[in-house]
Amino acid sequence: MDILIRTLREREKELRCLYQIQRLTLSPVMPLDTVFQKIAGVVGSGWQHPETTGCCIEYHEQSYASSNFDPEAPGLTEPIHMGGRSIGSISVSDPTAADSEDFLTEESILLETISWLLTNFVEWRHLGILGQRLPASQDGHWHWRERLLDGIKEKFDPAQFGTAEICVGGATERGEVEHDSIIELYVSHQGSELEKERLKWWLDGWSHSMAELARIQTGETFAEGVVEIAWLDDPEAVRPPHCRRLL
Repeated sequence: MDILIRTLREREKELRCLYQIQRLTLSPVMPLDTVFQKIAGVVGSGWQHPETTGCCIEYHEQSYASSNFDPEAPGLTEPIHMGGRSIGSISVSDPTAADSEDFLTEESILLETISWLLTNFVEWRHLGILGQRLPASQDGHWHWRERLLDGIKEKFDPAQFGTAEICVGGATERGEVEHDSIIELYVSHQGSELEKERLKWWLDGWSHSMAELARIQTGETFAEGVVEIAWLDDPEAVRPPHCRRLL
């Protein structure tokens, strides 16, 4: 009877842990950094030794660890995927364990389940920029960039910016973007220097606004913005052989 009670208590801890994690991943507005840090602090509560079990989430070269995580201690690790590719991991450690074999089978399954929740969460955040779900992660990377381009096309004001021909090149034009791909624009401007300066600042605003949205939602950082512009009136600028006209 005592064994049964202990077993049931362990399963209760695991379910409570999963419930807390799922609640955190369902938040549409909490910054990703905050979500990961809170999850790292919650995970240990589902293990047989919560006092000594630490957790660390690695994502895009950033680490989110609980205060008791020990990278040198025995532990377990599971990958976090996006689009079928590993982009991070979640690990637990316990210095009281002799080796990874000391962890319960149920704890290994629990960590696999948590990594699956985090995979779904990351993909949801990336695709959430679109306001919709898409069947493939790579499609999501391409579509939110297309959404940005549609906004530029719709809001472009010749009265403010003069006449400009804007073309899209690179991975976005080919539909081969990855999660960290930038948008390459090639601009041929016909107008005054003031109009060109206004256009530069306007495109820069689009670029950095979308970069900040991507950072908050997905943790992806674009320090220089998501748009790279080549001005074709610059003697050193070269139009790529394959580009698509936007304007």
